[in-house]
Amino acid sequence: MKGILLSLLFLMACPLVLIFTTSFVKTTSFTNTIKAGAITCLLTYALTLLFLRWDGRSLRDAGLDLTAKSVPRLFFGFGIGFALVALQEGFLYAGGHIQWMWP
Repeated sequence: MKGILLSLLFLMACPLVLIFTTSFVKTTSFTNTIKAGAITCLLTYALTLLFLRWDGRSLRDAGLDLTAKSVPRLFFGFGIGFALVALQEGFLYAGGHIQWMWP
């Protein structure tokens, strides 16, 4: 029961971190978006460390330790994420819901 409650608390805390971080961004420029994303990533990582400590687990238990396979996994995950976004955009374009414009 404790694990379920901690999981739900974590799932509620992560969006709050994003809301907190983006509340400081005044304009939606590219650099401000990158800054907000970087700060959100760091705070979410800190939140993950906090919840792991509360649960009495280590980074290795959660699969977050750095190993020789970390870099290939990062690139593989980035590639999968890029492919999913491209697939979604392709479906939206095929359905006529969006039009791509060049500046």
